[in-house]
This record gives sequence, structure tokens and C-alpha cells, in this order.
Amino acid sequence: MKSSNILLLVLCIIVLSGMIYTNVVLKNEFQKIDLSDNLKNYISHSMESFSILEIKGSNGYPIEINKGNTNDVKVLRSRINHFSQRLFGDTLFIEFTGSNIPLDQTYSMKTPPGIIIEVESLSEIRTSQTYNRISNFSDQDLNITLKNSSITEVVNCNLNILNLCSNDDSQFVFSQNNTVHSLQITMKDNSIGRFEDIEFSTLNHTLDDNVTLVLSKNTFVKLRG
Repeated sequence: MKSSNILLLVLCIIVLSGMIYTNVVLKNEFQKIDLSDNLKNYISHSMESFSILEIKGSNGYPIEINKGNTNDVKVLRSRINHFSQRLFGDTLFIEFTGSNIPLDQTYSMKTPPGIIIEVESLSEIRTSQTYNRISNFSDQDLNITLKNSSITEVVNCNLNILNLCSNDDSQFVFSQNNTVHSLQITMKDNSIGRFEDIEFSTLNHTLDDNVTLVLSKNTFVKLRG
């Protein structure tokens, strides 16, 4: 057999062996995936403790911020290249880049969360140009600041003091069963606030001329007096 044919045969055997090995490795990795796990498409990053969260970037994917038993950040696999984080002192900085969608379309979108943040204790959240859902915080004080057309939903929270500041065409909404003892609201720069699913004992507010409020009947009665 010619030497060139021998070399060609050896090369074919090496390529074939490589393909077989790759298929075996991929099959083994696939079998490790729990297909019943709703978080199978997320990459988890365990974090040191932090009490302040600052997020900026894109509103194309919702960002879930949940009260939990761990400090953990999960990122959708398809968006991992659009995600960066930095912990400085007690503040976690997250940048989540990508495209933006019109604000009036965000509430109806079916896109899965791009980031899921679970944190044991959180005192302050700062958002810039992102769409956030803040859920299940209770028996604590919380400061929330929205800038640069951010949207924030407060969901099923029971708070002692909530200090919420909305700027730069940002929007916030209370959805499901929220209770706040002392609600402190600052709104300016064409902000929109929806107060349809919240109960509060006291309210202090600073409102600019160009803001919009959407109120439930109960909230309206409380505001009147």
C-alpha cells in the first residue's frame, strides 16, 4: 500500500475516533441534565453576601429579584455573553446588555427571565433601563430607585418601609398582594406609577407636574383623606 494511502487511512481513523469520542462526551453531558428542572437553561453563580443591588442594561429580558435562602445569580445560557457582575463592598453591580423593547410591550411579553437573583437580605435596589420583578420580601425596609426608562414590578411583598424613587420616564407597578406600613414615593420626569394592588398605613409623596398615577378605588379614598 502506498504511503500516501496509509497516511490517508490513519487520518480517517483519527477523525472518526474524534467524532465518536465527541458524541460520547456530549451524550454523557446531556444525560446529566434534569429535563424536569425549570432552571436547566440557567448557569448559576454563587455570590458572597451583598445588601445593595445595582443593575443597568437592557429591558429585553425580565430580571427576577427574589427573597431566598441563598445568595445566587442565575443567568440564561443564551444571554451569558451579555452578562457581567462585580462585587464591591456590600454592593453587587450587574450589567446586562442587549436590545430594548417599547415600554408598553414589556408587561405582556412572554420572554423567560434573563437573570434570576436570589438574595437572603437586601436593603436597596438601583435599576437603570431594565425590567425587574421584585418578589416576596417581607418584614424589612427597602429602597428602590428607577432611572433611564426602567420598569419595576413589586410582587407579593410585605414591607415596613418602602422608599421608592422613580425618574427619567420610568414606571413601577404593585401587583398581587403587597402591604407596606410606611410608603414613601418620589416621582418626576414623566414617571408612571400603578397603585392598584397595595395596602399601606401611611403615605408620603413628592410628585412632579408631569407624572401619571393609576389608582385603585381604595387607594384613591386613602389619598383623599
